[in-house]
Formats: sequence, C-alpha cells, structure tokens
Amino acid sequence: MLSTLRDSDFCSRHMRWFSRPPDRRRSARFKADVRVVVTLVGNTEVTPVRAHCENISETGLTASGLSSLAIGDRVTLELDIPVATRRIWVEATVRRNGEHCALEFISLNNDQRNLIKRYCRLQPEER
Repeated sequence: MLSTLRDSDFCSRHMRWFSRPPDRRRSARFKADVRVVVTLVGNTEVTPVRAHCENISETGLTASGLSSLAIGDRVTLELDIPVATRRIWVEATVRRNGEHCALEFISLNNDQRNLIKRYCRLQPEER
C-alpha cells in the first residue's frame, strides 16, 4: 500500500507532462463540412461573409475565413447542414478570432439543437 502511494505521488509530481490538460469544452466536438454565411450587423451596414465550418458541437462551431471578426462580436449564422431539408439561422458570439474563428451558439431552439445533434452523431469526433 505504501509503495503504491509513493508511486502515485511520484507520478503526480514528476510525470505531469505525459498527461493532456483537461478539456474545458461543454460538449464534444465533431469534424464538419458545412457551408456557413456569417452576417455581422454593424452600426451602419450589414456584412455577410461566406465561410467553411471545420468542426461543430452542440454549443458552437469553428470556421475558417472569418479573420475580420473581433472577440465578442455578435453574428447571425446561416448554416447549410447536410441532414437538414433547409438552412437554419442561429445567433452566435465570437469566442476566439484569427485563422480559425470559434463561435458560440446563443439562440438555438429545440429543432435546431436536434438537427445539430443528429449531424454530430454522423461525424467522427475530433480530439
């Protein structure tokens, strides 16, 4: 017992770099191939931008081609999800910007959430 306790203590102090940091995401992330039009409503103009969704979860998505967005921007997403019969519109907030922009959904209704869940179940999970 004492030997096991010492081994455990040694591992926790000296081998931390072997373990991955805990995942802070609220839901699993899945690879995606979804076209998205992101619309930013500014003070004087509405700016739609075409982008490509690279991964998606029940709480948000990551897309490329949106480097002009700033953290905290509120946008409308037009998602063309393959399992849906029509496009869906969702409000989102920019959580990370740059080459791969992270957008958090802020206005999913139950139908939209179920469509996204169904699409996610068909995709490989991303680590």
